[in-house]
Formats: sequence, C-alpha cells, structure tokens
Amino acid sequence: MVTGFLSFTTVLGNVFDGFLRGLQRFGSLALYRFLAQLSRVTVSIGLLLLGLGVLAIFLGWIVFYVAFTVLASILTFKLLHRRIIKLSGNSSPEEDPFSFKTLFGFSLPMMVYGFVTYLSDSVDRFVVLGFLGTESLGVYTVVLTAVSSLTLAFASPLLATMIPGMSESYGRFGAGNLSSMFKLSTRYASLIFIPACFGLAVLSPLAVRVVAGLKYIGEASTPLSIISLGLILYIFSILLISTLTALGKTLKVALAVLLASLAELGFSLLLTPRFGVVGASLSRILMYACMLSLLTVLASKTVQILFDKDALKKSLTASTIMFFALFSFSSYTGYNLILLPIYIILGGTVYLIMLGLLKTLTIADLKLLAKLLPITIKTVNKLNKTLRRFLLYCC
Repeated sequence: MVTGFLSFTTVLGNVFDGFLRGLQRFGSLALYRFLAQLSRVTVSIGLLLLGLGVLAIFLGWIVFYVAFTVLASILTFKLLHRRIIKLSGNSSPEEDPFSFKTLFGFSLPMMVYGFVTYLSDSVDRFVVLGFLGTESLGVYTVVLTAVSSLTLAFASPLLATMIPGMSESYGRFGAGNLSSMFKLSTRYASLIFIPACFGLAVLSPLAVRVVAGLKYIGEASTPLSIISLGLILYIFSILLISTLTALGKTLKVALAVLLASLAELGFSLLLTPRFGVVGASLSRILMYACMLSLLTVLASKTVQILFDKDALKKSLTASTIMFFALFSFSSYTGYNLILLPIYIILGGTVYLIMLGLLKTLTIADLKLLAKLLPITIKTVNKLNKTLRRFLLYCC
C-alpha cells in the first residue's frame, strides 16, 4: 500500500516538475526541491530513530513528493490563472510567452522522457528475472544499488544544476555561448567524474560489501566494475540532455532515450542468457553508448557540440594509472574495509599527481576546485597557494 501511494505521489511530483520547467521557473524549481528534500531527510531520520526501519525511507520519499507537489502546484495554478485573465482581456496569443502550446510542448515530452528513463533503468532487470531467476536478480539489484550511489552523488545534481544554468545562458547570449558552456562542462565532468568511475570499479568488492555484505562479493564485483566504467559515457549524455532541454528540444531527448532503451532490450536478450549478470551489465554499457551517440547526433543539428578532448584524454590516462596503482595496493592488503579511507586518499593522490605531470590543471581549475570545498576563505587562499606551487613544481 505504501509503495502504491509512493508511486502516485511520484507521478504527481514529476508532472509538476515538468510544468515548472516548461514555465522556465528554474529558480523556484530548485528552491522547492531543496525544501522538499529537507523535509524528506528530517522525516526519514526521525522515523528511523523511532524504529520504523525501511518503512521510514519510503515515507520520507512520500513526504518529499507531497511537499514538492504542494509548493509547485501553487505557483503553477497561479501562473495559469494569470494566463486566463490575459485571455479574458483579449490579449494576443503571440504576446504570451507561456501559452498552453509552449507549456505542454515542453513538459509533455519531459514526462515521456521520465517514463523512458524508467524503462531504460528497468528493462534489463526484467530480462535477468525472466532468464536467470530471482537469485540472479538479487545480485544484479546489488550491483545497480551500488552504481546508484555514484549517479546520485554526481549525475543527478549535475542534471539539476546544468539545465537552469544553460537555459539562462541560452536566453541571454544565444546558442553560441551554450556551446562554449557545454565544452567547459565536459572538462570538469572529465576531471571529476571519470576518476570516480575508475575508483568505484577498482573498489567494487568493498562497495558490494557495504551494500549487501560478504555474500555477494564474488558474483556482483565484476558486473559492478563493468557498469562503473560505462557510467563515463552516461555523464556526457547527462550534459547533452541538459543542453537539449535548455534549447527546449525535449522531444529529441525522449526519442534518444527511448531508442537507447529499445537497443538495451535487444542487447539484454542476446547477452544475458549467455553471460548471465555480466551480460546484463554489458548490455547496459551498450545502452549508454547508444544514448550518447543519439544525443550527440540530435544535439549537433541545433548547436555546435564540442568536447574538451585534452581534459578527457588526460583524465582517462591519469585515472588508468590510478586504477592499477590502487588495484595493486588494495589486492596486497586484501581489500580491507577498515582501510577504505586510505584507499580513497591514495587514489586521489595518485590521480592529482598524474594530472600535474600531464600539465592538465590550470590555475582557474585549482581555484574552482578549492572554492567547492566547505572551508573558510582564508583556508581556500592557503590551499590555492599550495596547489599553485605543486602545479609549478610538476610543470
């Protein structure tokens, strides 16, 4: 019953999310999602402390979507009421930037996109269940749960922040500036997300242990490593989705994701019966590749798509070296869970050293990364000086 009500509130929340995006109220959208997220965390923690267990998580998400729906519906109906008043005053439809055609022409494809996104995230699960049974589905669910930690930490926030920023940039400066912004975003996506994917891939046994215990390490570690590396393709798809959404080309987004989902279904039916859960993981990587290819082709017809190839190449090189260094050390120490912080520090250190040796980072990069840290301005300045000396020494 709880999951059914959660599904209902999720649909409502996504509908009004699409309305706010169609109305281009991105500031309100960000504020409402923040307030709803704050409510969810507060309620979930409170209910967990009361001993409700997993039920507390579901109830927390229900609170999130209910709170968001209430806040978003108030603004949506207010704007629609203004629209009705304008129509009653015989205003010209051409003068109204938020006509019903504009509103639904944007939001309805985004609703379709939400559905096909669910399809792309679920079709391989059904194939695994159909061909391999519930035990293998349990293993694959552990894999996808571990992967979701990375997407929730990087991909979802990136999508939520890039769309408003790109929309504002497109509105002020046109498609040319949007192209430059996309290239810059690929730079920082490469420098930050690629090493995170390599890190999760090499530490997959520990990630599986944290998520599901020792029982699943043998079967789930390899599929998790495979999908983790495939996520590199997905992060660039997220950037392209943000670009197309900013341009109002939401139907193209839905079309690309739908075609990629259908391709994943075909790959799953071909690979899962033969290779098991590993085959399902490979089909998901192929889906990411298809999605990236389709989005690139569709986006290039509207705006010039430029990738920061230098940052991409050097980040892949540094991440590969980090992968083998971390793999050697973690294998030697037996993938000890207690040493997880040391593994992370070691991987980050090797990666930064390699970026310095490859002359990848600029002073602007270092300042931006330093400002992202939750520390005082004085500490940021000291860190900038230290990083500058390190960069000059390596170069």
